[in-house]
Amino acid sequence: MALKLGKNDVYRGEIQAAEKATGIDGSAIAALIDAEAAKIGSGANKGQWDQDSYNPTSKAGGMTQFLENTWAGHARNPAHLLNTHGKAAGLITAANKIAAGKKADLLKLRFDPLLSIVSAAEYGVDNLKTLDKAGVLPKSLTDDQRARYMYLAHHEGAAGATGFLNGSKTYTRAKLVGQVGAAAADKYITKAGGKTSAAYRLWLNEYMDKKIVPSNFRT
Repeated sequence: MALKLGKNDVYRGEIQAAEKATGIDGSAIAALIDAEAAKIGSGANKGQWDQDSYNPTSKAGGMTQFLENTWAGHARNPAHLLNTHGKAAGLITAANKIAAGKKADLLKLRFDPLLSIVSAAEYGVDNLKTLDKAGVLPKSLTDDQRARYMYLAHHEGAAGATGFLNGSKTYTRAKLVGQVGAAAADKYITKAGGKTSAAYRLWLNEYMDKKIVPSNFRT
């Protein structure tokens, strides 16, 4: 089946490059992007993924909302496209360290659609290996299911996703408020019988049920 991207068809080549680099189905990658990306709010490109989006609170940037330290760590891995590109641009040294005075330039690459999309897919595959090693993944996964776990680890970090899945991580009301606002947070807490950790899991599982739907991106 072919990719169905609508206004985001301008990123078809980047998604296909990510699919080729990781072996993850393009529709699963598109679903992951859709869950992360801010959307352009007006004009001819309304609804299109915003490659220039930036969260001033978390400092997450680009279409796939990489945090600064996560992006920098990803760039230091020689198995990744970002590392190759960074070396060619003089941003990453032969020893796979960020070149002196070049971190800001490296962070600007989060707004490059190709690097943002391929890096998100690569990061997702790396996280899947970590989750599998931790024993929190089912034995057999389709790419559609992989997309859900890739998003979870992108959102929570690999350690956070492990704690989310095995039930060991706890969450405060403030953590939930930071995601959905006070009014919605209190509604989730009420649904969860006053338990803030259960409320956070309820919200995030509902969000993934709604947003991580690769079939939406297939003809």
